Amino acid sequence: MDAPLNAEPLDVPAELALVAIDMEKYSQIPEAKMAAVRCDVDDIMATVLAECELPHPKELPGGYKDSGDGAILLFPPSVLARLVDPLLCRLNAALVRYERQRLASSALLRLRASVHVGPCPSPTTAAKPSTRPSGCSTARQPARH
Repeated sequence: MDAPLNAEPLDVPAELALVAIDMEKYSQIPEAKMAAVRCDVDDIMATVLAECELPHPKELPGGYKDSGDGAILLFPPSVLARLVDPLLCRLNAALVRYERQRLASSALLRLRASVHVGPCPSPTTAAKPSTRPSGCSTARQPARH
């Protein structure tokens, strides 16, 4: 990461930009299809990151945490704007293309994504669930424009 993590406990930790993704209803996918769907998500994310000229978080120290049904991706805060636009728009377009090409026998793929920036004491702290706060009813409602 660009910013070093602070060693003093009273200091504000370095800021990181975070993208968290998870698959909706992943646990309802037949077990025999889970690995293939997860591989598809990883391929889609790798392609979209490359299109946006963003480094793959697996290439950054502590920049990637697999969460089973998704991932938490950490970036230097300098790329925050690209995480919102074009990343989210291109991710949506990639998912639309995937759905058009998906075989009827393949599992439906729907992703939730969230983008955050702020102090992060360590990359492992970012591994805590952040895409759907528990008990938060607004997290389950669609955004309205």
